[in-house]
Amino acid sequence: MKNTLLLLCEGASIDKKTGQWSLFNHIETFTVDDPQKENFSIRGRFTVVSFWAKEDGDENKFFEVKHQFTGPQGEPLIDDSGIDIEVKKESRILKQRFKTNRIPFKGEGIYHLEAFVREKGDDKYEKAARVPIKLAYKK
Repeated sequence: MKNTLLLLCEGASIDKKTGQWSLFNHIETFTVDDPQKENFSIRGRFTVVSFWAKEDGDENKFFEVKHQFTGPQGEPLIDDSGIDIEVKKESRILKQRFKTNRIPFKGEGIYHLEAFVREKGDDKYEKAARVPIKLAYKK
């Protein structure tokens, strides 16, 4: 499976009739008014959205997808437990979302949102996508 979209936003809704997704307030940068000390969280309603495209030979296979939010040194700050996906013959694009009510930070810098995938039963996840998220202080 190939990752075709990975982003952090403030929300996502899915139209029950059409299955179309609406994504709200895509986030690339968090700006904090006052410099904080290490280890603080920004609270809110955040959604990680990832879209996956099936590749040749993926039909009728099971995959596990997981997401991480990592700090400037690559340390995991949020690590979801993984989501199972069955790739059905009629599937073309598979869509996932992961919700959280806080984003942890250790100070100013570049953080990363990452998506991983593995075929069910494999030992190791493969990194499929990595998106930078910046934390900056107002000056």
